[in-house]
Amino acid sequence: MTLITRLVDRSACVYIGDILLLHDEDPGHPINIPTGKDINSLLLPAAPLRRIVGTAQKINILDDRLIVAWAGSKEQAQGLCTGLLSAFREGLSIEELGSFVRREHFSYRNNVSLLGTAIRVHDDAESIDVANFSYRSERVGVPHFEAHVAGTGSRDFVHLLSQIPDNLRNGDECNQGQRLLDVATSLAGQLAGLDIANGYGLLRGWGGGFEAAFLSARLRFEKVGDVLHVPWEVLPSENESYVLSMVPRIVKYRYVGDTLIVSVLDLQNPTGQADLAVHVVPPLLEGCGPVVEISDAADFSHTRLQCHIRLPDSRFLQLTKVDPVGLNGIGVIMDDKSVKIRVDDQLFELIGSKCAGVLGKKVLY
Repeated sequence: MTLITRLVDRSACVYIGDILLLHDEDPGHPINIPTGKDINSLLLPAAPLRRIVGTAQKINILDDRLIVAWAGSKEQAQGLCTGLLSAFREGLSIEELGSFVRREHFSYRNNVSLLGTAIRVHDDAESIDVANFSYRSERVGVPHFEAHVAGTGSRDFVHLLSQIPDNLRNGDECNQGQRLLDVATSLAGQLAGLDIANGYGLLRGWGGGFEAAFLSARLRFEKVGDVLHVPWEVLPSENESYVLSMVPRIVKYRYVGDTLIVSVLDLQNPTGQADLAVHVVPPLLEGCGPVVEISDAADFSHTRLQCHIRLPDSRFLQLTKVDPVGLNGIGVIMDDKSVKIRVDDQLFELIGSKCAGVLGKKVLY
């Protein structure tokens, strides 16, 4: 099943989904995913019931104005999404898309969950109608948002939702779209940071990588790409002080057309050489995107940098910077038993008080 979610605030909506594919049968060969190589051998015997068989995009922009996320059977999702896209383009009312799914024979939808949104743009090209539909999902209570979740990671994600900072929950009411996008990138980034650092979630049947999508100001659905994830740890050292240590793996997400490219640079390879792995995750429906030729796989330039800093008490501080230059400097300052992270010219106190500060355009933690 894995994990998908949709957050809605009036006409604004965002989607978050993982990329893990599971099956009851062993694939019979090693499976490499962004979290690690030969991942099933790493998880056994802790996860003896299901096997990871690959990756897939759970969030799919079928049309500029139609987005569908799925969990469960990939085959059933492909069939339902093909039908939804055809019906949408043939003029089926956006309010009828949910009913379209339920009219399909039960055997075509008995092992899949769907979340979807379609929009209708009015003649003035500014106002829109939004229709959200769900199938076999759970609605959860979250202040300020309407949230639906589905998949084996639902309970874990609901726990993360409860930790959304107040500054994101209670943002500018006149720009709920940007506020919701901040929440989505924060949550997707936190999930990605946990996944990179320790594979959190894989034993529970979800993870492997995370995508986020949103309804943009251009009145079309878009995915958040060109993101560089850099994990760090604050570790105790001598004299009751702390040091900031980089986890020797960095991960970049980018899109070529509709195809997700995940580049993973492992800086602690047993051979002593940096190891670059590239994972190609195609869209759900064939023909939605162009044939991808991998180039510049080692290019880790970015427009969004997310630093994930794991604290000694297992909490995470997440810093997001939207800036093509990236970070000019990052360091650690120890004062008695407290730790402060210096990023550029801003200080973030990690131990002893609530994390606070401003980084670039926003701080998400």
